[in-house]
Amino acid sequence: MQSSLVSYKVEFVILCGSSSVSALLGEEDEEALHYLIRVEVTEFEDIKSGYRIDFYFDENPYFENKMLSKEFHLNESGDPSSKSSEIKWKSGKVRHPL
Repeated sequence: MQSSLVSYKVEFVILCGSSSVSALLGEEDEEALHYLIRVEVTEFEDIKSGYRIDFYFDENPYFENKMLSKEFHLNESGDPSSKSSEIKWKSGKVRHPL
């Protein structure tokens, strides 16, 4: 597995500032991003087999996780698929998917 450690916080925040992404983020979502400290991207055997993005967070009032991951793959038929780590929300902070 090839790993490329990349600090993308600035680029990620810029992406979140784009109109298409920011339209998906609520005010609390944006507040939670203030606790983002590092983003790492790990490529699997080759880019065609997929990659994982790990988001690392400081202690925050929203969720217990110190790291959240999102994996992207191409399934056997060549269609894209993904899976995410479960968010362990703190009491009163549960967010519902869009």
